[in-house]
Amino acid sequence: MLGASLAGQGKYADSEPLLLAGYEGLIKRLPTIPVVYRFNVEYAGAWIVEMYQDWGKLEKAADWAQNLQQASAAVSSSSRK
Repeated sequence: MLGASLAGQGKYADSEPLLLAGYEGLIKRLPTIPVVYRFNVEYAGAWIVEMYQDWGKLEKAADWAQNLQQASAAVSSSSRK
C-alpha cells in the first residue's frame, strides 16, 4: 500500500521497488492465500501497471498488463482447486 501511495504522489522511483517486491511476495505465497483474498494479487499487479503508465514507461506497463492477463488465468485456475 505504501508503494501505491508513493506512486499516487508521483514518487515513482520510490514506489517501484515496493510495488514489485509486494507483488513478488504475494505470488510466492499464492498457495497459502485464502481464495476469497486472492483478488488482492490482481490489485497489486494493477497498481504496477498504473504506476508505469503514469510514469510514462508505457512499454513496461504493456508488458506487465500482458503478464497479468496470464497470471490472472493461473490464479483463477488455482482458485478452483
